[in-house]
Amino acid sequence: MKKSVGIGAILFCSLYMGAQNDKKIMEGKQDSVYCLVMKDGFAVLASSSGRVITSDINLANGTRITPKGLVTKKDGQQIIMKDGDCTNTIGEPMKEN
Repeated sequence: MKKSVGIGAILFCSLYMGAQNDKKIMEGKQDSVYCLVMKDGFAVLASSSGRVITSDINLANGTRITPKGLVTKKDGQQIIMKDGDCTNTIGEPMKEN
């Protein structure tokens, strides 16, 4: 009986951990663009998946994006996003079509 409970607990934990990893992978794939938009008079950073960004985002290349739209590259160069500006996953501004 103790073995069954132990095996069940291990199985549950491993499934839970796997689900968390899948969630992080999906978030990374969905958030390919970040745009600054005005909402109720405030600048809000939103991802391409529709998620409102509430904390700094650290991209793989060392670029950091703040919820207020300040993009700081690894070399220290800063870009201030304006309403409607978007950036890709490497922190480069995206051109409008």
